[in-house]
Amino acid sequence: MLVEKTEIRTFVVNTNHNQWRQLHASRADEIIQLNVALKQKGIKQLQKYVDNELSNPESTNYGNYLTLKQIGEYVKPKPQIYNLVYNWFKQAGAININPTINKEFLTVQISTSNASRAFTGTGINKFHIYEHKNTGHRIQRLSTSYSTAISKHIDLIQGLNDYPNLNANFLSWKKWKKRPPSINTTAPDIFPRDGNETSLQVLAVIYCKNGNLTKSKSVPCSDFPPEISSVQLIARPILPFGKPVVQILTNFIGDGSSSVLFNFIHFKPYTLLNLTVQSTYSDKTESAIGLFPALYAPTNNVYPSTIWKQYNVPKGSRGTNPKNGQAVFEGELQFISNNDTQTFYKAVQQQPEQTIFHGLNLPPNKVFQISPTLVDQGEVASNGAGVESQADLEIISSVAPGVQTTVWYVSGPGPAQLGGLIPFKYGAYLLEWAMEVANTTKPPLVYSFSYGDTETGFYQRFGSFIYTNRFDQELIKLAARGLTVVASSGDGGTSNVGFTNNDISGTDPTCTPFLPIYPSYSHYVVSVGASFQTKYYLGAHTKLVSKLGEVPVSISNGQVFTSGSGFANQSREHPLPKWQKHVVKKYLKNQRVLGLLPPTGPLNQDGSSNLKTIWNPHGRAYPDVVALGSKIFTIIGAKVSYGDGTSLSAPIFAGLLSLINDALLNKNLPPLGLAAPFLYWAAARNSSSFNDIVYGTNKDGVLQAHTEPFAETCPTGFHAAVGWDAVSGLGSPNFAVLRELAIEQAKIAKNKRNEKT
Repeated sequence: MLVEKTEIRTFVVNTNHNQWRQLHASRADEIIQLNVALKQKGIKQLQKYVDNELSNPESTNYGNYLTLKQIGEYVKPKPQIYNLVYNWFKQAGAININPTINKEFLTVQISTSNASRAFTGTGINKFHIYEHKNTGHRIQRLSTSYSTAISKHIDLIQGLNDYPNLNANFLSWKKWKKRPPSINTTAPDIFPRDGNETSLQVLAVIYCKNGNLTKSKSVPCSDFPPEISSVQLIARPILPFGKPVVQILTNFIGDGSSSVLFNFIHFKPYTLLNLTVQSTYSDKTESAIGLFPALYAPTNNVYPSTIWKQYNVPKGSRGTNPKNGQAVFEGELQFISNNDTQTFYKAVQQQPEQTIFHGLNLPPNKVFQISPTLVDQGEVASNGAGVESQADLEIISSVAPGVQTTVWYVSGPGPAQLGGLIPFKYGAYLLEWAMEVANTTKPPLVYSFSYGDTETGFYQRFGSFIYTNRFDQELIKLAARGLTVVASSGDGGTSNVGFTNNDISGTDPTCTPFLPIYPSYSHYVVSVGASFQTKYYLGAHTKLVSKLGEVPVSISNGQVFTSGSGFANQSREHPLPKWQKHVVKKYLKNQRVLGLLPPTGPLNQDGSSNLKTIWNPHGRAYPDVVALGSKIFTIIGAKVSYGDGTSLSAPIFAGLLSLINDALLNKNLPPLGLAAPFLYWAAARNSSSFNDIVYGTNKDGVLQAHTEPFAETCPTGFHAAVGWDAVSGLGSPNFAVLRELAIEQAKIAKNKRNEKT
């Protein structure tokens, strides 16, 4: 019989939740859901088997994946420990306790009064309602520290004092259109809007002579005279050199938004442009000149056919294997409009695909009832379609048509409003998704993730790296089953310096330390950055090239955001994986010789990071690859949209992996599973596996107003180079070569296993 020791561990309440405001005490009879993650006894042995055997292309056991039952033999808690934890919650008054198949998780439904009594030892209800300051989402959390006698058997409990960070790595210009009052500048801010390789529409935010933003709905700055009489845009073609295009707006009526929209300008394909905007006031004086921070690089709109052509996918490719499946991970009230999806398929001339919904897909009236401000924030279209979710679904299903696609929705605003409209959901998403997959016998094979936060953010919410460590454990288990997770690398370069009202944690206007994005730097995902098409390789050497190529997305390269990349700072938890070590060390050595590496700051004697570390060369490096992430065609809110962001690159690459899986399954071979080791192996085996990207930097952040406290460009960052680099990874994929290498190596491993038997 197991006897519980009297030792009690105290969990200190998380006070670092400045995105959330406390409103009032919860009702005592409110039912909440807690997700309880029990410790997994044999996870290190399973990790070793995944790393050395299942995901190693040179191993005989490559692709010889485990069943759920076999994984349970590694991770399932001992019966006496499971019973102890189960009975503790039962005695606490839980009304429902549901384990996953391997009993590594419990979902517990319990009233706030009983939970408060069990965790704090007092009859006073210590649960409060918290509201997210930007989105209006509401959750219930324990407002004090707690302790429990079963804690040594538990990694963490979600739903008590964790505060979800509501953020998708998806960029929409609407998110950063609204600006704070100006500080000592009259220079207009320039935001490239719609356009393609031969045209551009520019939005300019204008300032009155005293530096304030106008709110006038008559003549701009009539509220802060003198009025603005005209605004001039000059687009100077630099490469190839050409005649400037000048456009002057006069006699316009303000709309209270402090912004003006210029008509489309036209130029030769892919011409690099110097963009300036200047206001003239009614007293004949002029504002300071607003300047786009680099040469703007127009790029073409990207359709599924563009993706296939760029990445050498045979025309007419289509998944046919019934065992194949792919999914997009969604949360934060990101739902799907079937009308938008069908309109999209018609526009790209593909046959409609059937979508499976795992979890909720709420109608628009319910979405706006929960959070009325989502449209204003640019998160949701007027028809209820999520900007992120709609794009994810359309992209992955059109890149890999015929592959069964699932929208896997997990998070909700909690039961604190609308009478339990979304019962028992509490806003956390990564582990909730992992728990659901762990309880699914036949899940999709490939998952695209466009959500995440900095490692600092996850640490702040839990006081340790227990959350990311546990999620890594779940990713190991997925890899053991032959599942693939693809994660976007973020949209703020290596520093993730931030912008006003963003939800990325720990942003710092000083650009230090560098802030890597999780789960993109996990060993057990494929990390995907963003590129764009151009006829100019931009960087230290600008030159015209004959073919249409790719460069990393960054402000320095003429785009509006910067593809995320860099190194995990916590090298103990996320060291360089062995399948990446050779190419990363070679890159670091060459860049160090050239004097191009940014300073690391001080490291501990064992090479780990401390509070003064800027970045850590011993941590997991990301991204692994890049895919197109600028001007991606979608239909959102019944309107054509051309989106930007690594969150659009991730479903592109995920779709390509799904097509490779289809080829494998059709030859009775196992799917890719943990794909990153295979990608590095393929790059070493055949140099044409990837399109190498050799110019670019990730030192920039997100395009924003000059009045922001955050920088658009930081002093240092990493540079692209020949081979793997900390900006574009291995480069962009050559699908046909990767598919053949995957088939070849899977056959070799399978034949070796057959020979042994």
